[in-house]
Amino acid sequence: MNLGLSENGHDIQRSSKATIGKGRLSVQGETLSQAQRDEQGLNSDISDSQTYTKVEETGGLNMNITIPTSVDTIKEGIKDIKQNLDDIKGLAEVGKAGTNTVKAGTNLGKAVADTVTGRSSDGLVSEYRGRIRNQELGLQLALDHDEGQVITKMANSPEEMAQAEQALEQIVDTAVAASGVEGGVDIVIYNNPDDNTMGSHKNGKIYLNMAYQDGSTETLATVLGDEMSHYVDYKKKRDYSEKRQEISTGYGDDAGEQMRGYVVAETTDAQTFQDSLKDFDFSKTNQEVANTEGMETRKYKVEVDAQIPYEKVDNPIDITGKYFHGDNRKNFEEGTSRMKQTFIVETDPNKSKNPLLQQNDHQATTILYDSKGKVYKSKQASSEYSSNVIRTKENGGDNVQIDVTGHGQNPLVPFAPAIDYEYQININPGTGDRTEPQIKIKGEHDRFPAHSVKISDMENGDVYKVHDFIPNSPNDVVKLVPLFPNKKVSETTR
Repeated sequence: MNLGLSENGHDIQRSSKATIGKGRLSVQGETLSQAQRDEQGLNSDISDSQTYTKVEETGGLNMNITIPTSVDTIKEGIKDIKQNLDDIKGLAEVGKAGTNTVKAGTNLGKAVADTVTGRSSDGLVSEYRGRIRNQELGLQLALDHDEGQVITKMANSPEEMAQAEQALEQIVDTAVAASGVEGGVDIVIYNNPDDNTMGSHKNGKIYLNMAYQDGSTETLATVLGDEMSHYVDYKKKRDYSEKRQEISTGYGDDAGEQMRGYVVAETTDAQTFQDSLKDFDFSKTNQEVANTEGMETRKYKVEVDAQIPYEKVDNPIDITGKYFHGDNRKNFEEGTSRMKQTFIVETDPNKSKNPLLQQNDHQATTILYDSKGKVYKSKQASSEYSSNVIRTKENGGDNVQIDVTGHGQNPLVPFAPAIDYEYQININPGTGDRTEPQIKIKGEHDRFPAHSVKISDMENGDVYKVHDFIPNSPNDVVKLVPLFPNKKVSETTR
């Protein structure tokens, strides 16, 4: 039996069906209209289904779940659903999440669909609770964002950073209540770019690494969604495993996705946010993290970078002395970039089915100065990025291939030729102690500005500066014109 399931605007064919029927679906007494169901991709057609279980209205939640009982694996799922339906009722009453009817209904529909189609590894009740947990997190962070509290305080002063810690603890305590656990979470904020983890959890503490925050609520929610899942596992006395890590990573991705629905068109400058933290003293919390054993780590961090290695670059179409501010650094040094993409990937399919764990695409701000060195004009660029992260059959499937392209124009110069790059990056960790991975990169890019590719092993700290290109001088900016041939790239570590 086939089903066309509409989810996030894409039609996905499934071999089994999960249906929110034509009966009422309500949260706290507010009923979803058919238009709202259709908009959210909730299927109401039960004409093809064999049987269905109907749950009458209790605690503000009324739904129909329709499942084809001819499939043995689905029959087992039905038993779990019937045993746990009472646990689902009333979850919509938790915190502010229940007031957002459409999102609550969507999260229920997705949880049911994932369970009966076999995509969920966490079970119907746990997945629904996890999604509602993330919904509550998104709502609380959105309210905080409107008031300019947590993110702003993080960047203001060490004293206000401590206040932000406390505010986040309250937000997380509210969110995890949706999973039926008591709060009391302790959040520790530290800053260590060499730690190579965005966040971790250990014994009821969530560790948040500011080195990988960009000032956006989406990135913050993604990390918290992941680590809240570990916190719930800790409270429910579930042992850490690679499967639980994969589940937690999925909840992190879901938290970021739900956050985007609450804070629309959020604009942040990652470098400005990071610059605001440079004078903060994180030595105490950094040492605490260094002394904490057993926090899970990720595998490889891949950084694709394009930056202007000079203090300034003359505006080639201006005769009044105006110039653009460069990034003024060498490749692989900390600082601003014109274009940058960061990927966190896992090569081992036994640790994560999805090789891409995290991705961040950077949008730079272009600044034009007048001849006296005063800011004349500035504007944030709108670089276009595309990428595809897969595994191949190489090394028994223990590998990652990243196909990535970038296209970014100067937003202050009409019809300016773009900075372009295109790479295929292959990471094969090898076998044995895996200390000498084979990293291959091929592709091409413009001969201006500087281009680099760096890959860091997030388990042992090894860094591989795979590609390093520097133009001859600031005058090479003219080589952005398509008449000049691109620089061909072909590199390997062994």
